[in-house]
Amino acid sequence: MTTKTLKEPLNIRRIAEEAGVSVSTVSRFLSGSPKVKDKTRTRIHRVVEKYDFRPNMLAQSLARGQSNIIGVLAMEIANPCTHQVIQGIVSGCLDTKYTALTAFIEPQVPIEKSALNMLVSIKPSGIIVLSEPEAESPEFVEQLANLSETRNIPVVLAGDREGNTRLDCVTYDSRLVGYTATRHLIENGFEPVGCITGSLRSLNGRLRYEGYREALVDANITYNQELVYEGHFRKIDGYQGLHHFHRIGKIPRSIFCCNDYTAIGVYLAAEEIGLRIPEDFAVIGCDNIDLTTLVRPKLSSLNFDNAKNGESLVELLLKRIESPDSDICKILLKPSVIQRDSTMQTR
Repeated sequence: MTTKTLKEPLNIRRIAEEAGVSVSTVSRFLSGSPKVKDKTRTRIHRVVEKYDFRPNMLAQSLARGQSNIIGVLAMEIANPCTHQVIQGIVSGCLDTKYTALTAFIEPQVPIEKSALNMLVSIKPSGIIVLSEPEAESPEFVEQLANLSETRNIPVVLAGDREGNTRLDCVTYDSRLVGYTATRHLIENGFEPVGCITGSLRSLNGRLRYEGYREALVDANITYNQELVYEGHFRKIDGYQGLHHFHRIGKIPRSIFCCNDYTAIGVYLAAEEIGLRIPEDFAVIGCDNIDLTTLVRPKLSSLNFDNAKNGESLVELLLKRIESPDSDICKILLKPSVIQRDSTMQTR
């Protein structure tokens, strides 16, 4: 059918006039209500098709008091892990009535004064939070919990938060991450095992470190504080950590790095010092980012299915939307070891 264009934007009132029905009847038709008679539905449909009318779905949903939008609060798209999680969220929304809308946090602007307020203003059906716990103000999780409890906006966290008992979350089993990485090094004959931690003031960093220590206990290996260097999940921490071990004459046979960026820093320091990986010491990281296959030797790492994480976040949020009074749920995802050259035994 040939479509026509109007000099003035077509709206519900004009559709109603041309179809010879009331505005409320057109509104019911556009919302898919079964209360519109077939004959009336046909008349309205002809007008809509004639002018190729596209209703403003956001405006309609806001008029009802809630949109079919799932807000996603993210720290930075440049982080490959964040990007993969967002892809999983989008995939998880495909067969639902919901659409994901991502708001990115400006580092210099307090979270609660920027992106979160923007998401709340469009009355989302729920919010998924991908921000870094270390970047959040102490009051932020409390604010999120209040949103869920007093404004009927369910919130699901990616990653757990210290003391969280009020919000659903999907998180990797960080203690198992540290345990699995350390066991991998031990089982491949790389003892003693050192550790360059993430921040021990963060829940994630502390749990990975605890997993490292637990693996030593299970293998009857004595813990040595001199083989531990505290970092903050940064490349510079790996670089400085290996230089520290070298300076005190305590290069371990292997090093568990609490993320891949830290491991890359270890690689840089090893080249400066003149140490070979894995001949002199083995290295394993966490997150399995793309750089793990670009460095030489290729870096062994703990792999997380970030796309599956995103899908799980959507699934958990939809359950909370459908059952707002159900018990708080925490989903723990398990890591897997991707062994590459950096933990291959050569001697």
